[in-house]
Amino acid sequence: MFNPKNAIAYLVNDLPDAETLQSALAEHPFRPRGSQELSSMGWATPCKDATDGLVFDAHGWLLIGLKYEEADLKAAVVREQLANRVDDIEQEESRKVYRKEKLQLKDEVVLDLLPRAFNTHRMTYALLNPEKPYLFIEATSHKRAEELLNALREALGSLKVALPLTSLSADKVMTGWLTGEQMPNEWALGDECELRDPMAEGGKIAARGQELMSKEITAHIEGGYLVKRLALEYGQVIEFVLHEDLSIHRIRLTEEFRDQIDADTPDDVIAALDAAVWRWGTDLTRLMNSLVDAMGGIPDQDSFQLVQEQDDIPAGPLTLSASVGKASEKAVMITSKLYQMRQQQIFLGGEERFKQSVEHYRPMFEQVMADQKCDPIKALITLLDNAKGHQNEGMLMHVLSAVACELAEPSLGEAA
Repeated sequence: MFNPKNAIAYLVNDLPDAETLQSALAEHPFRPRGSQELSSMGWATPCKDATDGLVFDAHGWLLIGLKYEEADLKAAVVREQLANRVDDIEQEESRKVYRKEKLQLKDEVVLDLLPRAFNTHRMTYALLNPEKPYLFIEATSHKRAEELLNALREALGSLKVALPLTSLSADKVMTGWLTGEQMPNEWALGDECELRDPMAEGGKIAARGQELMSKEITAHIEGGYLVKRLALEYGQVIEFVLHEDLSIHRIRLTEEFRDQIDADTPDDVIAALDAAVWRWGTDLTRLMNSLVDAMGGIPDQDSFQLVQEQDDIPAGPLTLSASVGKASEKAVMITSKLYQMRQQQIFLGGEERFKQSVEHYRPMFEQVMADQKCDPIKALITLLDNAKGHQNEGMLMHVLSAVACELAEPSLGEAA
């Protein structure tokens, strides 16, 4: 039976129906890795006991699975084999083996070991519904989730997804809950949390099995700590740990609800899977809708859209224009508006996460300015053009515009 332990939700639209999805995935089936391959990946049946197909349809909720096979090459074995080869060469040829040659020898060792290596397998599941806004991936990390998204994008030809980045920062909202701010209806605190000091590297406190609104935890919060992980219960149905990036971990049904499910689960394997997939799709969607609402919802971008559309400014990222002056004016208008948004701290995904993204793209921005010998606004136009079609195009546009804004300060700040 399908019982996800973790879930990362993505906003998505234009998903195909079950039949179209089955046909697309069938073009990229899983196959065992070759004798000289480190790994192999492809689509496999999500439940071989219930179906031979690559898509299991439970009243509109579609369950799919990406299978991954990898050679189990123990690092200690590779190091030992490599050391033996290095010793042989140094003794036979009376010379030192340096780093570059060691890397080549390591590749040879791996190739020799691959045909004899055992294999490890794992499955990553996704739950989606063409009529619903979310795609759920059972994964503990975004890296693992993006692996499935990339495979799905390859199978479908295109796939636009975005993380549900909310108006309010999740860590600040969770911190507020532990200081007495009202929680949404149907929500309740669990018995564990993790707090971190945003001003101190490695400053972390984990509490488990205790009252989360105790004086000890409140004292840490008053000292500047923020809640980064929090155990919660939703609707007396699901218990989980919420991370600051809105990923959901250690999911389990409440004891009372689990007893009810066990009593109602049919004996037939297909019927049981059908009920489980539909129930999880429905419950996770309700949970995410409530969670997004609790975090202030997805920001209303009407005001930003107006800035883009006035004076014939096209909606969406700017493209390079023959009239650089006019294009620069457009970029200034957008950047100035984004500066105001940043000052009001309503950027998507929260201030801290947004700042990290800005710092990530700053070197790229400065490199474009150096290569083209241009100002930040012209560099912004170039980068926005390159960002066209990116899976997180909207968010990337916000980040790039914020970088341009900071590099062009104080003039843009004053203009805003």
